[in-house]
Amino acid sequence: MEQITHPAKIPVANPSVVSRDAIDGGKVMVNCDTGSAIAVNRTGALIWTLIDGQRNPEEIADAVSRNFTDAPDTVRADVAALLATLSEDGFVGYEIPSQLNNP
Repeated sequence: MEQITHPAKIPVANPSVVSRDAIDGGKVMVNCDTGSAIAVNRTGALIWTLIDGQRNPEEIADAVSRNFTDAPDTVRADVAALLATLSEDGFVGYEIPSQLNNP
């Protein structure tokens, strides 16, 4: 019997979002659909660049840990929190890939 599984949701950036680099290494982003804006620090800027429609939140957190040797133990929760905020404000959506597995 074939079983359908749903791997972790994949965040996808809203194409209506424009972003600009900030002087401190962060980013300022504006959602042109809603007019809302958000500013993020260097870590948030890295997370934004990792939202490429290919990586799930765990893979994004792993990349953050690799890029920041002083990343806290809470990096997974911190990435999840930023993704939740970006999702609530329409900066990202989620793709749920389907995959067939044979037992």
